[in-house]
Amino acid sequence: MYEPYVGIQDTDPPGGKGTLVTNQKLANQFATLANQNKKISMLHCSGDAAADIELNAYESISKTQSSNTIKRIEHFGMFQFTPEQLKRRVALKKNHFHLSS
Repeated sequence: MYEPYVGIQDTDPPGGKGTLVTNQKLANQFATLANQNKKISMLHCSGDAAADIELNAYESISKTQSSNTIKRIEHFGMFQFTPEQLKRRVALKKNHFHLSS
């Protein structure tokens, strides 16, 4: 998360922003590799900061994709996202980008 969240549990990392597992570079590499091999890519997204990483990865390959494979953002919509992030997701789908959530 960009901002600390409320309701931190004993098992949550310090700071209340969650744990970033996949950075932008790795998300881009994964999305590119899956698309080049005509496989479904699925990136796990819990929170607004993670949503930007996933959206950035899928937007980057949408310009040069080798196939129109499904790009999935797991849990997109289960957390509060910004209006801008929702617009980006809709734009990807409108551009014949098979995005599942």
